[in-house]
Amino acid sequence: MDTTLSNSFFYFFSAVPQVLAAILALFGVFLIFKIQALKEELIVKATDILEYVRSSIQNDKDDNEQLSKHRHLIFNSLANWLKYKNISTFHHIICKFGSDLSLNDNMFATYSDQFIRIYNLHKGLIQATKIFSIVTIITIIGCLSVIPSGEYFLNNPDKLKSLFFITILCVTLCFVGLIIILHFALSNKSELP
Repeated sequence: MDTTLSNSFFYFFSAVPQVLAAILALFGVFLIFKIQALKEELIVKATDILEYVRSSIQNDKDDNEQLSKHRHLIFNSLANWLKYKNISTFHHIICKFGSDLSLNDNMFATYSDQFIRIYNLHKGLIQATKIFSIVTIITIIGCLSVIPSGEYFLNNPDKLKSLFFITILCVTLCFVGLIIILHFALSNKSELP
């Protein structure tokens, strides 16, 4: 067995997990700030919706008492979920009962569209982060679990080449995914790429 190849093998498969873990931790810091900023923006938009619904209900001259009670019930539910900053349930109520709150103008549609767009962005960012974090963690674990099998791979050059190719492919995927998410987290864009 070639000592240089052996040293390179062990160095590579121990250095890759360290680098990926450091990048994952660093990128997490920036991402947390972006997610918090989006959540704060969601709360502002939800408050706008709530204020609009409150003023609409107060100005509502509808003779339909049942519809009026229904709107009050939806408003109270929205207010309750906003009080606890439960944005997911607030979003669900807006999507399910939003048409019941719309009072012949486009303001509610504008507010709810803005809220839903930011909500989808927030959820999409979290989902993309989970996916690429899992891919990164699997790559880290894969690299670390290969180290004990070093002798086997060093004695089988074709399998060693395949292992390096797969590892480089996974590391590239991790870097590309994390860079895309980090770029978004540091920008003021309102949509995921």
